[in-house]
Amino acid sequence: MKDLFEAIEDNKRKSLLFLFSLFVLLITAIHVFCWTFELPLWLEVIADIIVVLFLLFTYKKGDSVVLKSVGAQPLDKHKYRWVYNIVEGLAIAAEIPPPQLWVIKSEAYNAFATGTNPSHAHIV
Repeated sequence: MKDLFEAIEDNKRKSLLFLFSLFVLLITAIHVFCWTFELPLWLEVIADIIVVLFLLFTYKKGDSVVLKSVGAQPLDKHKYRWVYNIVEGLAIAAEIPPPQLWVIKSEAYNAFATGTNPSHAHIV
């Protein structure tokens, strides 16, 4: 069984592989489209730059987009101090920074984690 840090490194590798695969797919599709319709080279270059910027944004700000898309709100630290105590204790034991805690106003059971590294982790 993997420990926490091995799982984090494995997830980072998988995320980067996914983004690289998406990059190759999008760039290939752009070039095939431009070649098929005989579009100018400058249009291909602009489209390539847009793809790179999109993927950088996705990697750096994807967690914020996910949190906003589900309507997550920061968990009240004073009202739910006991939750923060548990999470901080677990983070100390794992030797990682405590994640930011969020809540979704919903009757359904739900929980997920997002973020690019332990310093930018979020638990909903």
